[in-house]
Formats: sequence, C-alpha cells, structure tokens
Amino acid sequence: FVHLKQTQSSAAQLQFSIGVEGRGNTMKYSLLAALIAQGIISFSSAKDLPSQSCKDENGNEVDWFIIYKLPRSTLKSVNPTGGKFAYVDSENSKKTLEYWPISQQDLFKNSNPIAYTLRSLYERTTSEDILYFAYNDEPPKTNEGKWKGKGHSKGVVLFDKTAGFWLLHSVPKFMKGLKSGQYVFPENAKNNGQMFVCFTFRTEQVEKIAELLRTQNAKVYARQLPGWIGGSFEKVTLLASNKFEEKAKP
Repeated sequence: FVHLKQTQSSAAQLQFSIGVEGRGNTMKYSLLAALIAQGIISFSSAKDLPSQSCKDENGNEVDWFIIYKLPRSTLKSVNPTGGKFAYVDSENSKKTLEYWPISQQDLFKNSNPIAYTLRSLYERTTSEDILYFAYNDEPPKTNEGKWKGKGHSKGVVLFDKTAGFWLLHSVPKFMKGLKSGQYVFPENAKNNGQMFVCFTFRTEQVEKIAELLRTQNAKVYARQLPGWIGGSFEKVTLLASNKFEEKAKP
C-alpha cells in the first residue's frame, strides 16, 4: 500500500508520508520545489490557462500532480513490469484520501500523466513558439560531451507565451525519444522507485525557475528558445547555455 498523510493545507506546503508495504521503511517527501516556491514563485490555476500545463490521467489540465513509481516486484500481483504508480493531483486530493490511489495506467505505455504532459516534446515537430529545456545529471546520450560540476537534479521546463509547467523527477536518462514521435520511458527506470512532481505556472515565473536551477548547476541537455523571449528572460538564456551562478569564494 501507499499511505498518504497531508500535513499542510496550502498547495505550497504539501507534505506527504509514503509507506511501501514489504519494504520496511517510510520515505518522507517535503515537496522541495513547493517549499522553495513559497514566497518566490506563484502557483497558477490550470483551469484558467491554455494547454501547456500539468495533465492528469485523462489528459485534463491540473495545477499540480505527484507520481510515485513503485519499485519493480517479483510478485505478479504487485508490480512485475515496473510500470505501476501511485498518483495524486490538485483535483483528486480535494477528496479525503487516506491512501494514494494506485493508477490503472502504466508508465511504460503512452497513456499516463507524464506522456500527456510532455506530448509537445515527443512530437516530431515542436512548435517554434514553445520555450523548453530538459536537464538531467545523467542525461540520455547527447552531443553535449562530458560534464563537470553538474547539480544532482533532473527535470523538464516547458512554457508558451502564457503558461507552462515545471516537471521535477528522479529518473536517469529521461527524457529518451525527444522529438521521435513516440513517448518513451527508459528501461533503466524499471527496478527502482521514482518520483515525479509537476507544477503549473504562468510564463512570467519562468525567470525565477531558471534562477533556482542556475544555483543548482542543472545540466541542460536539450533546449529551444523561441523568438518571443527577446531580452526579457536573461536567466533562462544563461541556463539554456549552461552558464551558472558563480559561487562566492570562502
């Protein structure tokens, strides 16, 4: 089972306790990005925004979602393929939840919240009006060369002129299949438990997201900078070029 404990009511202060049966431990996740965002970044309601937002299990827009991918199990009744996941979002969390619902979907199939959210990046041709960058300290094979001083961080940021999302995750070599026309979840992620956290924001917040990621030395391995950013998004441009905040000397 996956146990859910909501200790704060504010969307920017959500904390959950996740217990995995048979694993003998409890992992506590204070949603780091949400806590950092408190007072720095403003949440937006996906219902008031266009299609570039976090998506739920049916492809509908949501303010946020959290996915815990269950570890692969040798028990056929539990998670033999490694694709099962627990799921909670800004809509189903309005109910009184004692346990995280276990989704009937599979992360290795092309119908799930991750696939729906990232659909624009798996299409063979991404709109030139889309701003995105994908970062991962263990990226898929790229032409970026070796990387020194990378931050231990993974995620995808995608916006249009009005709104977008920040998807944080823990999966090495994700995203594979960028612009391939097909959603791909990496085989190397089958065995271990993994986390995904997605937040919807208005576009004016993307500079603050970039600023946070620059302090982490987030390794950007894929990006697109549309013409509409002009000179108004300096930190986004620096991050996309892997130019980071200089650390003060002791």
